[in-house]
Amino acid sequence: YGLSKPAPEWRIFVKNITSRMGIRKPVHIWISEWVSSPVTIGFLKPIILVPMAAINHLGTEQMEAVLLHELSHIRRYDYLLNLVLNIIRTILYFNPFVKAFVGIVEKEREKSCDEMVLQFQYDSHQYASALLTLEKASREHQLLVVGAAGHNDLLHRIERILGVPRKQTVSLRRLSHAMVALVCIITLNALLVFGKPLTTKMAALYG
Repeated sequence: YGLSKPAPEWRIFVKNITSRMGIRKPVHIWISEWVSSPVTIGFLKPIILVPMAAINHLGTEQMEAVLLHELSHIRRYDYLLNLVLNIIRTILYFNPFVKAFVGIVEKEREKSCDEMVLQFQYDSHQYASALLTLEKASREHQLLVVGAAGHNDLLHRIERILGVPRKQTVSLRRLSHAMVALVCIITLNALLVFGKPLTTKMAALYG
């Protein structure tokens, strides 16, 4: 529902880049009224859904860079990877390390796709500007519908794209993860150290 065909030049662009990237499956592109940012769905029949805001507010080069980013997801089989990650996250919802692991995978995934865009010699400033424009339109749409998400890592992505050096600071989240890992390691070692003599005594008592 709410789908319309984009201009022929965008369908031709997707077809040409798909061939250059070695993607054998046909990739279709549609303009959607329901998405707030470009998204790729489907594994056997991949489809790129583009919001109307992307067509209206982005220049030609910016739009090509955004489509190339989505095609990179298809080339990396990220839709299938997302399915696996969601299964892991559902089964191991109680494990605090799973959320951190999924977050790292998602950041590296976006980083790899951004690097692919830059490898095709697209201007980094134009690409970063396109991401900001899409994020602004997405936030406005989310505020009207379900509220803005709080897990966006766009700033770090733009800093990497523009080559802005980041200051090495100690994150409270990383520090807390390290503390939890340290407590787990100490607990396991304590169980191994004190559990072995207890097992030996029990064996001697009942053996």
